[in-house]
Amino acid sequence: MFRSLCAVMALLVSVGCGGGGRTSSGGSAVGTLAVTWMSSGVWVSHVGNPGIIGDSDEGTFEIEFDAMATGADVWLNGAEPDLSGLGDALGLALEFSEKGDAVLLGATFTSPSGALMVGVPGVDARFLVRNGETERFVVTAVVRALADGFVVVRIVDIVYGDVTGESDVSYASDLEQLFTPDIFLGSFGYVDPYSGSFGYDLPTTVGGKG
Repeated sequence: MFRSLCAVMALLVSVGCGGGGRTSSGGSAVGTLAVTWMSSGVWVSHVGNPGIIGDSDEGTFEIEFDAMATGADVWLNGAEPDLSGLGDALGLALEFSEKGDAVLLGATFTSPSGALMVGVPGVDARFLVRNGETERFVVTAVVRALADGFVVVRIVDIVYGDVTGESDVSYASDLEQLFTPDIFLGSFGYVDPYSGSFGYDLPTTVGGKG
């Protein structure tokens, strides 16, 4: 169950998202990671046209957080966030709530604080968080509705290690605060499973798409 926006706004405290310091397979030390939620937001970035089949609402979701390293440097895996990274060290992983059926069109992982990056953005990028320092990161995801409903995006995994990536581990605990408010997205041009004809949904929830 996701918390309300008021609950999100109250989460202005650091959560000790720390994996213990360790040594990578190459012998270099890897520090302890701590994550602090900073802000989150969502808006409708494309309003679907009921007259065009498949032209559904799209929402843009943002989560901003700080990452601090202690004990040694930490490198965050900056590959494109996706829905399949949880537990397999492929990169930062997202999920969205089952309250609304939707598809992830794309996502980015950037550093507005200017953390040193190596590699290709969205492919094999890695961001440096130096020992004793804090860097800010923003995850932006674009989601398209497949059915009428409210959608929430949350971070369920952050992958980090040394600069080579050979020691990457998935950090998935204590991330409950890294989620967005929900927003209503309408789906237009769906196929009616009973008649086989195309139609479109209209929001029925008060305070939905207007």
